Amino acid sequence: MSLILDALRKSDRERQRNAEERLREGPRPARVAAPPAWLMPVLLAALLCSAGALAWVVFSQERPPAAPLAGEAGQNVQNSPPRAAVRPLRSELPRPRPQSAPQAATQESEPAAAMTPADVDVEPLPPSLAELPPAFRDSVPALAINAHAWSANPAARFVLINLRRYAEGDTLAEGPRLLRIRPEGVVLEFQGEQFFLPRR
Repeated sequence: MSLILDALRKSDRERQRNAEERLREGPRPARVAAPPAWLMPVLLAALLCSAGALAWVVFSQERPPAAPLAGEAGQNVQNSPPRAAVRPLRSELPRPRPQSAPQAATQESEPAAAMTPADVDVEPLPPSLAELPPAFRDSVPALAINAHAWSANPAARFVLINLRRYAEGDTLAEGPRLLRIRPEGVVLEFQGEQFFLPRR
């Protein structure tokens, strides 16, 4: 009985020793199975067959016909029926007639003539309100030009003074009279004295 127990204990000790050695060594790498010997010839034969099939497809295609010679090309052109003449669309559209130089010069000179009529003011401007004596300046009411529209046509000129519209010859609500509308401003008259009010 003691012999059996000693044998069991001895086998347990060997089993534990083997387990400890395996743990120390770590996992063993798995062995890669070598490919079978018949695989390489099969792959080589398949590669040769595919290369032969590709070469057969390339060489079996029809080649394009050779270009005709110069004489044959000339004969083909002569024998071919004439094509209908195609007219471009631009020729069917009416072309605008270019204006002559005198007419263009006349059209360009018309606005210039309109901007220089005979009634354009050429007289010198009266002194501005700031140049007049202080007593007169204090008597003039506060005036501000809000809008100024000058034109070569006197009937088209107007100004907005203190947010009211006036034309030449009108009397302002504040008292002064609007004598002329100039490109630089307006000429006003107040208590018999003329003065110039520039636009802003």
